[in-house]
Amino acid sequence: MTKVSDIDAASASTAVLDTQTNVVKLVSADVSTITNVSLYGSRAEIMRVAKLDLKAGQNRVTITGLPGVMLGKTLRVEGRGSATIHDVTISTTPSNEESFPELEALKNEKKIIESSQYRVSKRLEALESFLTTLSAKDNSIAQVTEVLTGYETEAAALQNQSYDLDRRLTELDRRIGEEENRFRTQSPSGKLNKQVTVAIFARAEGSVELVLIYAVSRATWRAAYDTRVTTANTKDDSTPVDLIYKALINQSTGEDWTDVPIVLETASPTFGLSIPELTPHTLRVYRPQPVYRSARSTTRKSTSFAPPRASSPVAYFSAPSPPSSSSVCYDAVIDQEAMVTSAGNVTATFTIPGRSNIPSDGEDHQVTIAKLKLEARLQWVAVPSMTLQTHLKANIKNASEYTFLPGETSVYLDGSFISNSPVPPVSPEESFDCPLGVDSSIRLTYHPRTTRASKSGFYTKTQTHAYAQRITVFNTRTQPVENVTVLAQVPVSQDSVITVKISKPALPPPAPGSNPGSAQQVLSDGPSGSGSGSGAGTVRVSPSVVAEWEDGQEGRLKWIAKLAPQEKLLLELEWEVSAPVGTSIVGL
Repeated sequence: MTKVSDIDAASASTAVLDTQTNVVKLVSADVSTITNVSLYGSRAEIMRVAKLDLKAGQNRVTITGLPGVMLGKTLRVEGRGSATIHDVTISTTPSNEESFPELEALKNEKKIIESSQYRVSKRLEALESFLTTLSAKDNSIAQVTEVLTGYETEAAALQNQSYDLDRRLTELDRRIGEEENRFRTQSPSGKLNKQVTVAIFARAEGSVELVLIYAVSRATWRAAYDTRVTTANTKDDSTPVDLIYKALINQSTGEDWTDVPIVLETASPTFGLSIPELTPHTLRVYRPQPVYRSARSTTRKSTSFAPPRASSPVAYFSAPSPPSSSSVCYDAVIDQEAMVTSAGNVTATFTIPGRSNIPSDGEDHQVTIAKLKLEARLQWVAVPSMTLQTHLKANIKNASEYTFLPGETSVYLDGSFISNSPVPPVSPEESFDCPLGVDSSIRLTYHPRTTRASKSGFYTKTQTHAYAQRITVFNTRTQPVENVTVLAQVPVSQDSVITVKISKPALPPPAPGSNPGSAQQVLSDGPSGSGSGSGAGTVRVSPSVVAEWEDGQEGRLKWIAKLAPQEKLLLELEWEVSAPVGTSIVGL
């Protein structure tokens, strides 16, 4: 059992120890600098180094002016020098103007000047009042002149003194405003309202370095790109692409990142690591429950169209109908843990060359990650039944070691800005499509559709509707284009009595689950005459044109063609729709 005298002795010993502790209180901006920033998608890790002079023995160092958005559990303190760290605490800096003596002195000086202004104004009022009491009857002209001269001299002196006080007061207000801004930023209501207290035992008097490593919120970065495509340099179906990989950094942590190296991290924290549990999934037969209802008496018949008068309610039970989907009561929805994963299933680290300056202003600041030389394959795509414009896109291969994060790119084609378009997550050696706008040099003509109806059959009559559609593609360029895709569509039957048959191009019936995409390979293999190509479901229309199903189940097909300079290409689409005579077909 502890004795009272022991507690008193311990308290006395602690008091002696406190008197021997060297207390140091510093502002982080004055004694430390940020030496490294690792920036993640929604936070940043800051490394700050402070140089301190300690006395031999116990020291208690408090560093104020740290960001209020600091995540306290992430703080680590390391020491460099002949000292040992015993304890580290983080807290909110108390709001106390006494810790800003210059602000208090300025406010006291302002009070003195305001008092002087009050006295000067009273003296001027007294001087004006004295003039109102001056009487010409009791004074000679010489006396009046003497009084007015004295008034002029005294009033001018008082006015000059008032002007000087006003000027000094304006300057004081400016300085007080600056100090109050500094006070607000370092008070609990500002952005720099955290402080760290470190207990250090120094074996000898001298300088040491404290390294503070902590994470802060309100710091983000996102990817952005500039994509520049030059079609004039296309060789062997490959077009050079200059891609500038950029980062847009935004931070409002309260402290400026001045002349610091920045590392960009693509890793993101993952939540919900526990394995989800399956809950019982039960089935049961629906059994209606009796429902108590009130009914109107139906014993009397009404001869009019007006509703019968209600009699005394009669109670009866009835079996309700099965509930509708809007009234079914389901089991409570189980809340699942959120899980955040990397959009590209990859993580990477980008070190920004040199040093950067990112102020705490909440604005986007652009830094360059890399300038890349890539290759792209151009493709012209047209849907003439919808629009006569030909769209150009580039399939760009990421041949670099960098992982492209989701972002937005500014697209430039032959030096002209085209548009902004999204960039998906792309790993090295993967490809992505980049739209390049409309190319007016590839012109389309969508000729009027021709229709012909006929009947056939001796016992069973069949009516047939034949359709023909012609499309002209004109390459007005002085260079050949290698990959022009024209999309078209034929109707799809949803009834067994209706038959749709395509005759031009002579595509085979689409197989369920078929995977087209061999047309480009067939076209690249070189001419092999008309007829079927080597790919499944692909036919060669001409030496420079192949056709295949884009989605046979929905009736979409496409031609892929090579066009020489100034070449006109005629594409023909013919199909027939057959049904028994008298069948009314919807959709023709």
